[in-house]
Amino acid sequence: MFGWFRRRFVPSPPPEPIVSAVPRAPSPASAFMPPPPPEPESDAQRERAREALRDQLRARLAERVHALTAELGRGAQADDVRALLHRLAHAEDRTLRPIPTAAQRALRLARHPLANLQDVAEAFERDPSLAEGLLRMANSAWYRIGTSEVDSLHDALQRTGSAGAETVIMKHSLQGTLCRPGGACEAMTAQVWLHLTRTAAIARGLGRGFGIDPETAYLLGLMHDTGKLVLFDALSEHRRRTRTTTPLPFSLLRRMLHEMHEPLGGLALLRWGLDPALAEAVADHHRQGEVRTVNAAAELLFVAERTDLALATGASCDPERWIHEGGLALEARTLRGLCGHATDGALRFTEQEWLLPAV
Repeated sequence: MFGWFRRRFVPSPPPEPIVSAVPRAPSPASAFMPPPPPEPESDAQRERAREALRDQLRARLAERVHALTAELGRGAQADDVRALLHRLAHAEDRTLRPIPTAAQRALRLARHPLANLQDVAEAFERDPSLAEGLLRMANSAWYRIGTSEVDSLHDALQRTGSAGAETVIMKHSLQGTLCRPGGACEAMTAQVWLHLTRTAAIARGLGRGFGIDPETAYLLGLMHDTGKLVLFDALSEHRRRTRTTTPLPFSLLRRMLHEMHEPLGGLALLRWGLDPALAEAVADHHRQGEVRTVNAAAELLFVAERTDLALATGASCDPERWIHEGGLALEARTLRGLCGHATDGALRFTEQEWLLPAV
């Protein structure tokens, strides 16, 4: 048996206590005992938390669908949009496609702390595209040491760990499940996918600054706009079932994407069995709520996405504005340093930020 693992950061040891020269009464033994570890969550507690988040996201989606529906006028096109919105809000099982069976099996094994490494490798072997993706990741610049490359799935899994394996599985599933809508959405889907892959790389570089494992940060970046792909997929399926070819007005489609992609993305991650904490971050990565809760993963996504858009458009960024708009728990100079490091110095900043006095 191989002890399957996740890459985690080990906190620095506490500083050595200062020994006083003044004699004191001996402390009880309990004073030297570490605090008891928190009780692990039971399966029932985790399931209740998952269902509570799912209910919140369903309610949020229904509220936004209601607002969009109320603005529609009369006519055949308005009726068509109403039917699509109703499907998105009330047909979750049909709207959110499950990930492929082979990917589900590989994902269950990759997450299991007592899984045998050989079993995980065999799960990847069942799908050649999964195996190819794992080898490609293991031999990427992020994992490769020097010029050494691995050519076996066993060695690739040892190099990437379970977090890397999970990322490969979800990337493969996302491409195979949601990135082939066809028709008018094909070009927009390609644009979203490019944005996801770029944002994932930036998020990986930012991860440690937000206290998040780089591979988890990469997965978050890769999944953060999943809701847009879900909407494109639902629109294509709706067109196929109704046999209509009339495109939605671009202004309406853009409004639907803006309003609905966060709760749709969070619900998709829950349906695929991902950690509710990841789903919650994806569902709040624009940080637009009236009360912005402290959520390091959502803040990471907010910054990673803003960074990618700034690089793509050539615009300069204002860290102070980002902190204000995203409710970030960072100082401007710290945020600037993190973004500069994650982009190898390619990100441009406002002149005001450059003129800040050195500390």
